[in-house]
Amino acid sequence: RRPTGGGMVFHAFDISFAAIMPLTLRGLSGNTLTNYQLVNNKVLKALEKFLQEYSNKDFSELFSLLDSDDQKEGGRRRYFCMAKPTIYDVVLGNGQKVAGAAQRKGRHALLHQGTLSLSLPRQEVMEGVLKQSETIYPAMEKTSFAIMDELKLAGADLEKGKERLTELLIKEITTLGAV
Repeated sequence: RRPTGGGMVFHAFDISFAAIMPLTLRGLSGNTLTNYQLVNNKVLKALEKFLQEYSNKDFSELFSLLDSDDQKEGGRRRYFCMAKPTIYDVVLGNGQKVAGAAQRKGRHALLHQGTLSLSLPRQEVMEGVLKQSETIYPAMEKTSFAIMDELKLAGADLEKGKERLTELLIKEITTLGAV
């Protein structure tokens, strides 16, 4: 079991990204979970900036990094990233997962692959893809927070929002290691 999550992601409904960082980068640690927390703090900052621009609701105080890992979660939903929050994932105060990732450390670099939930797939889509959709879909609904669904962004506004969130994410992650 990897301490930094993993699991299947439905990429038509998210922003996915990968960051490769040299192990010599200032601020990186020999500890995988510490690095996971470091990068996801940048994801959290990007999300907070995005929500300040796009929402009249104040979500910024409601998001944080999950501070513990609930080992009781199991069954088939453990295979689906957005249906199982793990330590240092970005979550809403009630524990709904907004962003998660997985990390792999090599000899010279760290790979961080992440996802931000934009919207949930329709249940009919899940039924056509998954054998156990009747258990997995309710778990995704319960444990995932879909940003664009909450903001009710669709069409051109959804695309603009996705572009802006991507810009903010890139900007925040590229500040890793800065003084």
